[in-house]
Amino acid sequence: MRTKSSTQFGPQRKRDELAGIGVGGLLYASLRPPAGQVSVTSSGGIWAYVVTGQLLGIIQPDVRAEAIAPSRDGATMTVGGQW
Repeated sequence: MRTKSSTQFGPQRKRDELAGIGVGGLLYASLRPPAGQVSVTSSGGIWAYVVTGQLLGIIQPDVRAEAIAPSRDGATMTVGGQW
């Protein structure tokens, strides 16, 4: 079942993902980072989501899932025990 919020954020999310892929491609083409730097950067991004989710849980333990829905991606969902 699709909710209003899922249909509302769908096109925007696709545009954002395409923009991110484009920016990533341009950065890779100009910087040519080695695999180790790419790995450290990816890991840092994942941990930023995890720590943000944990801090949000500590500061506001009664926050509703809808309040953080736009930021619930892979790493953040593991904080709540969901995949």
